[in-house]
Amino acid sequence: MVRTVRLGIDFGTTRTVVAAVKDGNHPVVSFEDAAGDLHDHVPTVVALGPGHSFVSGWAAQEAVLHGAPSFRTLKRLLADPATTGRERITLGTAEATLSQLLWMFAADLRTALVEHSSLDLDGEERLEIALGVPAHAPSAQRFLTIDAFTRAGFEVLGLVNEPTAAAFEFLHRYPKQINSQRQSVIVYDLGGGTFDASMVQLGDAVHEVDRTLGLPNLGGEDFDALLAELALEHVPDEAKPHSDHEVGMLQEAARIAKERLTPQSRRLVLEVGDSVITIPVDEFSARAEKLVLMTLDTIERLLGGLDQDALAQAEVAGLYLVGGASSLPLVPRMMRERFARRVHRSPQAMAATAIGLALYADPDAQHVMRERLGRGIGVFREREGGAKFGFDVLIEPGSRVDTAGELRARREYRAAHNIGSYRFLEFTELAGDDTPAGELVQLAHVLVPFTAALSHLGADDLANAPIQRLNAGPLVEEELFVDANGIAHITMRVPALEVKISRRIDLAVAQPND
Repeated sequence: MVRTVRLGIDFGTTRTVVAAVKDGNHPVVSFEDAAGDLHDHVPTVVALGPGHSFVSGWAAQEAVLHGAPSFRTLKRLLADPATTGRERITLGTAEATLSQLLWMFAADLRTALVEHSSLDLDGEERLEIALGVPAHAPSAQRFLTIDAFTRAGFEVLGLVNEPTAAAFEFLHRYPKQINSQRQSVIVYDLGGGTFDASMVQLGDAVHEVDRTLGLPNLGGEDFDALLAELALEHVPDEAKPHSDHEVGMLQEAARIAKERLTPQSRRLVLEVGDSVITIPVDEFSARAEKLVLMTLDTIERLLGGLDQDALAQAEVAGLYLVGGASSLPLVPRMMRERFARRVHRSPQAMAATAIGLALYADPDAQHVMRERLGRGIGVFREREGGAKFGFDVLIEPGSRVDTAGELRARREYRAAHNIGSYRFLEFTELAGDDTPAGELVQLAHVLVPFTAALSHLGADDLANAPIQRLNAGPLVEEELFVDANGIAHITMRVPALEVKISRRIDLAVAQPND
């Protein structure tokens, strides 16, 4: 009989952390590096290894130390609205698509779990996992993440928004903080590449996400870059790094120095080439405050502008800090200055999301969460023979999903032209005139024939056909389905012509054989 092992995997921008479901506990998994030392994470990095082949994780970290070119922004590239699974990434003499690199990283992680981790595995187990994604991750990022881990041999139980997973961990760690007067928690999740904040109502059995906001391009890497820039100001011109390897080593030195900071630290020490640079912590903090202020402003928007006095009267059990970058002492200090004492930092801030994901995967934990969609979905439709476009909102940002974690939107209408041109779009905000705003991501461009003469034509031929107005067009059925993993599916039907066009987001972003 095949043994089933359940895991929570926090696939992070800089680090990937895994927690296991084990006899009612949820321990963080340790991994061996090349020297046999144990770490509570795997570096989310890909590098060019021996034989001009790609390696990832600790093998990639070792290759980087020997000057190998590397790629450290897999997750940030995933979040780019313009990115597809076919995106080409070149390291030295080797090239691969983003889909291939994601699959390779996931496969190497599975090998590391079996051969180089604290888990007792023989490779024959069925590994069932809950995967974390940023709360505002678009459909493309969600699909590509699931696809990579599925192809690597994992069985994905579901995708969970990272701040939601952290709320599970809060409830598990601090159950007495929740009472009849205070039933919500604000999760402040500052990771390596993204910032998410969610207000979560924690009930006896079913928990509900009230609202989620985020900054998809702000994280610990930005603090590293700021510290590296500051260090360069103290380095003589002749000693400044020039090669990609030297710049990469400076960024790594900045990350290490930042992570060593404690509330008692007075200086940061970095090695830049042959130079040792000392930077006062106050000088770094003065530069970094602008980044932390961006997160605090997001929290205030989430709270609807509540100040600390109003917050004290609200039904908020606490503001919970998670994510590796929240370990920067400046973060909790500025949080407490603005929101007073009800700020708590997870004692396992870097692993809180992975532990929460393991709780989600644990059938005995009995946590049920009702999410809200971080993005809305709408469609641009051609009007007046293509002379104008109109935008229809199908699902608003923040819409609550049903008990199965799904959401459907259906419409019926009469076609006004011989061809329908639809551009389905994800967006994070609505402007005052109900047009999409914030971050925009095109899901699909769908062309639909509305006459018998055109019903046999493909998309290329329809794109070149002239638009004509119809006096009495056929009935059109439009359905948008968002599944439990937050991935959009689009179906257009014209029953009178027996036309049915279905688009899953994966058809737009990747092919299974990438």
